[in-house]
Order: sequence, then structure tokens, then C-alpha cells
Amino acid sequence: MTGELERLQPAMDAVTDGVAVFDGDWRVVFVNASLCAIFGRTPEESLGLLLEELVPPDAERFWEAHHRAVATGEPTETEAYYPRIGRWLESRIFPSGGQHAILTRDTTAARRTADLLAGQATLLSAVVAAATPLEETLDGVAELAVRTLAGAIAMVWVLDEDTGLLHLVASEGAEDEMRRAAARLPVGPDGGAVGRAAELGAPVQVRRSDPGGFGRFAELAARVGIGTAWCQPLDRRDGTVGGVLCCYQLHEEGPTSDEQRHLVLLAEVAALALDRDRLDRSQRERALHDPLTGLPNRALLQDRTELALESAARSGYSVGLVFCDVDRLKPVNDQLGHVVGDELLVALGRRLRAAARAGDTVARLGGDEFVVLCQELRSPDEAVVVAKRLLAAATAPLVLQGAELRPSLSLGVATTRPSRDQDRAAAARDLLRDADTAMYQAKRDDHGRVRLFAQAMRAAEERRWQLEQALRTALDRPNGSPGGLRVHYQPQVDVAQGRVVGLEALVRWSDPADPVPPSEFVPVAEATGLVGRLGHQVLHVACQDTARLVRAGLDLRVSVNVSARQLLDPGFVGEVDEALAAAELPGGRLCLEVTESVLVEDAPELLGTLDLVRSRGIGIAIDDIGTGYSSLRYLKRLPVTELKVDTSFVAGLGASAEDEAIVGAVVGLGSALGLEVVAEGVETPAQRATLLELGCPLAQGWLFAPAMEVGALERLLLERPVLAPEPAGRG
Repeated sequence: MTGELERLQPAMDAVTDGVAVFDGDWRVVFVNASLCAIFGRTPEESLGLLLEELVPPDAERFWEAHHRAVATGEPTETEAYYPRIGRWLESRIFPSGGQHAILTRDTTAARRTADLLAGQATLLSAVVAAATPLEETLDGVAELAVRTLAGAIAMVWVLDEDTGLLHLVASEGAEDEMRRAAARLPVGPDGGAVGRAAELGAPVQVRRSDPGGFGRFAELAARVGIGTAWCQPLDRRDGTVGGVLCCYQLHEEGPTSDEQRHLVLLAEVAALALDRDRLDRSQRERALHDPLTGLPNRALLQDRTELALESAARSGYSVGLVFCDVDRLKPVNDQLGHVVGDELLVALGRRLRAAARAGDTVARLGGDEFVVLCQELRSPDEAVVVAKRLLAAATAPLVLQGAELRPSLSLGVATTRPSRDQDRAAAARDLLRDADTAMYQAKRDDHGRVRLFAQAMRAAEERRWQLEQALRTALDRPNGSPGGLRVHYQPQVDVAQGRVVGLEALVRWSDPADPVPPSEFVPVAEATGLVGRLGHQVLHVACQDTARLVRAGLDLRVSVNVSARQLLDPGFVGEVDEALAAAELPGGRLCLEVTESVLVEDAPELLGTLDLVRSRGIGIAIDDIGTGYSSLRYLKRLPVTELKVDTSFVAGLGASAEDEAIVGAVVGLGSALGLEVVAEGVETPAQRATLLELGCPLAQGWLFAPAMEVGALERLLLERPVLAPEPAGRG
């Protein structure tokens, strides 16, 4: 049998599978060339060896299959890894009584290909699912590249779009010296093969023997022993190069065509990871920045404030927030359009950023609100100085779409010196709340102001919040019910005769705990948007009560205060019509009072609304004349029928020449324009006497009658239609 095998030796040597024949004791009697190559032995070294001498004992799965074949006498197949020779072998064992045979096939290449493809699939799945950070994915790419090219060095660079440099992100098999030298490479020839691949957007291979070879890296390549470098650019979906994968081998041949295909696949996975990272960063950027101005948004401001508090707790400095609210943005949007309003916000964002200190954060919370985070403050005064600089920069005139604007801002400042053990997130929220509270105080005081937060403001804010909740409940209750709102009426009289000619509707609120004055709850209603519901209730009740008094034989009209929010509501005129119709009250018995401050809204729709109201015979009074922004221009444009002199000027009659001059001027203005004039807050006979001398026709106040509910008022006026006190001199 052996002689026959020897005659077949040439044919057997041509077979790619390894063939070994053993005698009954499992001693080698024949081997072909392929088997010798697999185990790294010559035919002479192999012949006569026992099976356990030919096959390493660490091939456990092979020996399990061998024992099974011997025990059953049946052919057996197995695939096992042989650590000693570093190969995967597929073996078929044929046992027989006299001779045994084993056919062996080297499956290492197929195994490695499958392993690499599996590794690539795992990386790709992680990239698609966004389950792995970029650096970790690129580490995996470098590791698989080294497994593709046994004994190679693999490195991955990513292009930094800000610096234009290639930054080393991942490496496998490289020593520290090589990593340090390649940490940052320029795009182009100065970056060696890596830089050229990034510049060309195409694979680049250089060898040690090439003229100019590794360029300025030649000495390092020689010291490390590199024979060739093969570089593949990482092409992103937009066609740009996002980085480079480079593999270094000791020999000069470079990767085979099959190996290159594997490396190109790895480069595509890396490029996909770069695209995914860019998308994630873009999404994070959008999630943390205001889309209009590009400034940090509330979420990012919260995060940076927490970090600032953490740093300040260690350094001993303070942290401050400047809350900036743009005053009167709505008229800009209404008159010039939202495009101009948006341009104004963008311009203000730029101005605030330019005026802020280096290292401070300017954020936009949305709408008309900006916040500036100030770090490393030595005192609250330093934050106030910053706020005043911000205010000066932001309020300088600017021209947008051909219109000159003069921005106005209200600024609130809050500071804190954090402790090491505080809850940073809660402290950041509290600081923002305090700055917001101070801003509202600045807005209430006057537009274009800076206010520093004080603890008393927080107590006042909590009181306003409590009032808001209670007011919402009160508005849900019928007029006059316990805990609800009540409409009282103060008579307006002819100053000379004391004859009652009209009423002013005044809302009152007796909270279950204690009475709340209008000076406290009306501003809360205005600030929270409840003033519309409040005004609706007062208007309807006043019309109903006035109709009742008219039916009782009293010749009266009623004045009802309305806010700017009501006048700017497109449905307001319809609401007035509804209230009059429901009460069957003619329009001539109703007068709407607006404060001077409403006039600064200067909105075209406001003028249109007042014209519609006047067309129904309804009177229009300007309340608190002389205290706000009055101008003859407004009185000329608006369909006004009445002027009301503010209590503050009436109180000075008989004691202040200035107040007397102001009241006299208003009376003269009313007479010249054919308008009624009503003096408010008349409390003494001397004030009435002065009004008589000045020619003021109408007045109201405690001297004549306090405000009272409709039932009490009806009884009073039916008994006393004239409320004239005894005349008094000025002395």
C-alpha cells in the first residue's frame, strides 16, 4: 500500500488539501506537500511520527473527534483552532483496521474573513443604532484593520474642521513615539501619506524604497521598522474627507487586493461613524441653542450655571444672572412685522454678547427674554456694573428695514455665593427665579431699569403668586358671592349743583382671609393675562346694574375701566355689543376709561377699536390725565369725549400752586377741545371750592359719596338725587 501511495506522490502533492496516512498504530506512513506546509514540517520529519507527535495536543476539538472516530469506527469531521501553529483546520478522520487516513484543509483565511465581516457588521450595527461613541467605534476599526493585516499597525485620524488639522483618534499596535509624532498632521504633503490621502481624497501607498518615501517621517519609519504605509481617506456622504485610516506593515508589499477590500469596508464604517457623530452633534447643538439667535437656550444655560456654581464653590467667588426682558416688542411685531421683530432680537443678542465679559454666557430663553450668566464675581455690585453695561449697549438706536428703533430693556440681577454641599440644579433654578423676580420689579418700576434682587422681592413675588391663584378662583364665582369679586359704584356729580350725572364702576375683592385692594390685585391680573376675564365680568355687571338704576328712574351713565389687553383683543367690540344688548342699555349710557399709559401702545388696531366703540355712541375717557405720556397728538387722533384729572393733583388743591396750575390746564384743555372734565378723589370742601373757581364741571370722591354696591346706591340716590355738601371757602 505504501508503494502505491509513493507512486501517487506527484498527484497527491498537487492536491490543496493535506493528506496523511497512518498505520494501525497511528504512525505516519505517508504525507503530501500540503500537509507538510500546514504543520511546518518536511516529509522526512513527518514520516514515522505518531499522530500525537504530528498534531499538537492543544487542538482539543480535534482530539475529541479522533477519540470518537476510534470508538465508533465511523468517519468523523471537525474544525478546530490550533494555537501552536495559529491556524484553523478542518479535518476528516477515516479509521480502519489496518490503515487510517486524515484529510486536512486550512480554513484560516475563510475563518478570518468571516471574523472580519462579523466584526464589521457589529461595528456597523453600533453606528447605525448610535449605540457607540465615535472614539470607541474608531478603536474597533483600528483593531479590525490589524486583524486584517497580521502584525500591522493601524491608526485613524479625524479632520478637525476648526483647525484644519488631522487629529489622531485611534491606534492599534503603535508605540508612544509614533503616536506622539502623528498626534496632529496637516492636510497635504507635510502630513506625509496621511496628509496626501486627505488632500487627494484617494488611497495613497508609499514604500520605504520609494524616492522620498516617508518624507520627514523617514527617520521615524526606519527606527520603527515600517516598510510600507497604505492610507485610505474616510469619505463622508457630502463628498468631503472626514479623516484617514492608515495601516503600516513591516514588509513593502502592502495589503493584498482582498485585504484592501476589507480595509475599504472598514474605512466606510469609520466614515459612516463620522457622519453619525456630526448628525448627533448637530442635533445636540439644535437641542441646546436658540434657532433664531444661535445663542444657548434654557437647557444649556441651566447646565452652564450648574458648572459655574460648582467652580465658584471651590474658588470662593460668586455667580450672577442678569435677566433681560425686551420692553414693548409686540408693537414692533404688529407695526413693522415679525421679520423686523426677529431681526431686532438677533441684533440684541449680538449686542449683549459683545458687551458681556469674556467667559460669560449670553442665552435666549425664548420670546423677548435673554439671560447673561456672569462667573467669578467678587460682589453683587460687579454684576450690577455688568448689567448697566449690557443695558447701555442694547438700548443704542439701530435701523432695521429702514426703520429707526430705540430698544428698551428691563434688567434683573441676582447673585449667589454657593456652598460646597448645595444641590447645584436647584440652586441654578433658584438663581434664575430670583433674577426673573428682580427683572419684573424693574419693569414695574419703569422700563429701561436695572434692579438687584432682594429677599423682600421674593416674598412679594410669592404673595403675587398666591393672589393669582386666589384671583382665578374668584373669577369663577358669580359677582358678589363670598370670596368673589364685587362691583361698586362711585357717583360722579355736577360740582356746582351736586346733581348725580354718572357712576364709575370700581371692582372690589373681599378675599376670605382679608380684603385685597385693587392696587394689589389689578396689576396681578394685568401681569398674568387675567385682566381680560376681570374686565369682561365688570363690563357685563356694570351694564346690568346701570340698566336697573335707569329703570328705577335715575338718569345715569356708567364709566368702566378697560385695559390695553382688552382693547387689542379683536373680539372686544363684539363683547361690548353683547354686554349692552344683554342689559338692554343704550350705548350712550356707557363710557370706557383708558389710562394714558395705554396710549403708548400706539397700535393701529387700538385706534380702530376706539373708533368702532365711539360709533356706537359710547363715551371714551382718558383716565389719570397728567401722570403718564399725555400729548396733544394723542388727543387729536383719538375719539376722546372726557378727561379725568388724577387724584394726586386734586389732593394738592389749596396747598400746591403747581397742582392747581395742572388742574386748571386740564380744565382749560377740555373746554377748548369740547371735552368733559372729571376731577377724581375730591375729599374736602376746599378742594370742591377750588374746582368751582377753576371751572371744573364734574367730580367724584368721598366728599360726595364713597363707592358702594348697587343696592345701597339705588336707595341713596332715590332719597338724595343731589349730593351737594355745604359750600366752603378756600381758606
